[in-house]
Amino acid sequence: MGELKLVTFGSAVITTTSYLVVVAVLLNRLRDYYPTIWDRLGRPTLIINNSIGNSGRVLNFILLGEYISLERGKIQALGKSDTD
Repeated sequence: MGELKLVTFGSAVITTTSYLVVVAVLLNRLRDYYPTIWDRLGRPTLIINNSIGNSGRVLNFILLGEYISLERGKIQALGKSDTD
């Protein structure tokens, strides 16, 4: 049973870290290439300007697939998986 907890914890750490890296890259690319959208989302960063409102707007941006309409393929690629 202890091994299962360790594997579960390790998986959670890897998943959370991966998510944070991808969101940080997304926010940096939005800031650099789409400042209007970045402003509309509340000028979010991963840690410093991270409020509930900003997080909600970024989450909606991701879940509603608004990033798909952006012309830069590198941003679109962040939302794709090998199974798409």
